[in-house]
Amino acid sequence: MPANIKYLLKSGWAKASKVIAAILGGLLVTSILHILVALTWDAEFTTLSLWFTFPNTWVFLMAVVYWIKNPWRVWAMIMSLSLLGGVIIYYLKS
Repeated sequence: MPANIKYLLKSGWAKASKVIAAILGGLLVTSILHILVALTWDAEFTTLSLWFTFPNTWVFLMAVVYWIKNPWRVWAMIMSLSLLGGVIIYYLKS
């Protein structure tokens, strides 16, 4: 059954932006999340669990990107989570 046209994105830049945000943004936020976990818990436990949780978290965040309709909100969410995670990592390291 084909998709309903009214739910599809019209412009090419919005489609490309969501694909890039899903792949790269999801990877960035997932990496920052796992770095935070590695800094707060045992490194050996984190390394072992990384093999199982990293792909699942990345795929979940890729799905979240497509639930949000506006590409600008997606990028704002990714940048704010990355900035917040980076600040927390900075303060945990110092």
